[in-house]
Amino acid sequence: MTTAEKFLIQNEAEFNAFISSMLARKDIDSDAFCFPDVEFKGWPSISINVKGDKKRYSSSLTASMLFGMAELTNEIQKAFTVIRHDTHNRQKLTNSDKNLLDIVYHISEGSSQAEGESYAIVNGAVSVLKEAIGKMTGRQALCAVVAIVIAAGTVGWKIADEYWETQRQNSSDQISLVKETTDALNKSQKNVLEVLRTGQTSISREVLAHGEDGKSKFLKNIAQDLKVTSVKMGSETISRDQLNTYTQRQAVDRKKITRQDEFYIKGVNRTGPTNQDISITVTRASNGESFIIKTSSEITSTEELKEFTDAVAQESLLKISYLEVTENNHVSAGQLINILQ
Repeated sequence: MTTAEKFLIQNEAEFNAFISSMLARKDIDSDAFCFPDVEFKGWPSISINVKGDKKRYSSSLTASMLFGMAELTNEIQKAFTVIRHDTHNRQKLTNSDKNLLDIVYHISEGSSQAEGESYAIVNGAVSVLKEAIGKMTGRQALCAVVAIVIAAGTVGWKIADEYWETQRQNSSDQISLVKETTDALNKSQKNVLEVLRTGQTSISREVLAHGEDGKSKFLKNIAQDLKVTSVKMGSETISRDQLNTYTQRQAVDRKKITRQDEFYIKGVNRTGPTNQDISITVTRASNGESFIIKTSSEITSTEELKEFTDAVAQESLLKISYLEVTENNHVSAGQLINILQ
């Protein structure tokens, strides 16, 4: 394979062929890997069909469907922002970014069939990932491509669900579950799942999590309309019984762990009536993951605060001990313990 080889991907079969071709490359995990030119055209897309009361779902959008699609789009935009700017804060988006993220939905006459073109988002993400080779391996970049394809279209969600299911198990149960899952998949699905398992970084994991959140938020909105009998998203059909589970309180998979790691300090902000609350924006040196570590002036010394502000000015690394809180695979918050020497 030469660096000049190009891939035009217009459907799922061509995407699976691309994945197989990349996995066959002997240099995918080496520094010599060069990401090929890849263009997505007309695929992936968002395909949603809602069945229910014909008076309500016929060439129309109900409020629940409209709000659900808005939340789904919002999570897709966050997924792109994670790749483009290492954060899900959409305020970081440039005007050119926003042009890529403008998903137009087309409603078919006589039904509540919505089709949204989202492949431009994937192309935008791929261009960023090509530039990131060197900071991540070819396998990790390929995994990020798989993640944004799943997040930006109603494809591959079954594979994503299988992946998350294995991740939620403890190590003793994981091996048997991975084998059971793999046995049930066809070859192309196995290749995608292999990429997800072996190429994960914090970026691709967060992109996948936003895709999962978007799907869940859409279905939760749709489920509130009891006239809906089923929803088809891509090739997956969700029954009324399954929708009913979304009207119940959704459990949050929250984990807390004490960690030590090296960070670049991007900012220190004070809030509260007396500026006592302190938010430290950090970027993990090992993988570029960004989030906020919180503390207060009551428990943080003047010397420690000076170290943080000096690190911002000097763009230097600090090793920090902190309590990390994750919710549904996202790092939701950090609580400062101390700076390590």
